[in-house]
Amino acid sequence: MSPKSDLLYLCDSETGLNKVASWIGRGPKASLTKDDNADILWVIIEHLRKRTEGGMRTFLVKIKAHRGEPLNEQADTQAGEASQLSDDHLQWIQRTDRLIYE
Repeated sequence: MSPKSDLLYLCDSETGLNKVASWIGRGPKASLTKDDNADILWVIIEHLRKRTEGGMRTFLVKIKAHRGEPLNEQADTQAGEASQLSDDHLQWIQRTDRLIYE
C-alpha cells in the first residue's frame, strides 16, 4: 500500500525515536544484523522509505510521558483505538523467527 497522506507520529519513547533516527542517511552498507529488534525495525524503515519515495511527509515527535500531558493523553487514546481495529489492520501479532536468549 502506498502512503496517501502526511503522518504525525507522537511517541513517548526517546530510545525508539533515536533508533529510527540513526538510520537516516546511512547508505547501502547499513546493517541490522546486530540489532535486537531488527525484524520490527526493518518494517518501520521500509514504511518510512516508501513514504519518502511517495512524497509524503513524516513527523516523529517526542512527547512527555506523564499523565495529564495533553499529547501523551492523545497518544494513549490513539493506542487504545488502534487496539480495537479488525485483524486486517493488525501488525506484529505473530511470533518472530529470531532467537531470544535469557
